[in-house]
Amino acid sequence: MIAMFIILALFYLINGLIYLFSIIYLIIKKNKEIHSQNISYPFVSIIIPSRNESQSIIKCLECLKNQKYPIDKFEIIPVNDGSEDGTDKILNQMAENDPHIQPVHIPVSKRKNQGKLNAIDMGIQHARGEIIITTDADIWMEPNWMGHMVKGFDDNTGLIIGMTLDEFSNHPVHAFQALDGAGIRIIAAALAEIDYPITCQGSNLAFRKEAYVQVRERVLSLATSCGNREWLMQEIDV
Repeated sequence: MIAMFIILALFYLINGLIYLFSIIYLIIKKNKEIHSQNISYPFVSIIIPSRNESQSIIKCLECLKNQKYPIDKFEIIPVNDGSEDGTDKILNQMAENDPHIQPVHIPVSKRKNQGKLNAIDMGIQHARGEIIITTDADIWMEPNWMGHMVKGFDDNTGLIIGMTLDEFSNHPVHAFQALDGAGIRIIAAALAEIDYPITCQGSNLAFRKEAYVQVRERVLSLATSCGNREWLMQEIDV
């Protein structure tokens, strides 16, 4: 029993040190890049795959509408992926009041259980943006989110990996899960900064549309057979 406790203690100590070094590295990297960030504003298309998201899509769209980004330089493309809970009506209603919102609807009869990646691809086909950002309907963003994602691009960048943090609650199990997930994402971010990315989140991902078009067929093929979102990251030079 004592040996097991010691092993677990060492495991979490090592994990904690890795998290600490990763955070320090990211802070140092961030400070060095403050004066060299890209300040141009390319046109951005935000793709939101949405299936039965009537309970969360409104707050997500409100966050996107309130982004501090040039008003004529972005569009929001929520893709209704065969929803059956009224998500389509919500999207149409919000689009009537805001020209930034350009919903795409996939009928239930044509969905064929192809999943989220097909919905994202459908949205990209309708996108006008040079930069594509994908997120999820249950994600909330701070007002500078879009600008921060775009600033990471330079002439040699094909894809930017962002982090999504889980919402904390008072339940200890949920808090532990959130902290554990945050630790993994911090390590992933640090590895991405040194050009060794291991994972990415489709809820916070940006890439050039031109780069996506070049690898589209292979990415969709691999995703269909293997069901792995990281194929896009692996196919596009980060």
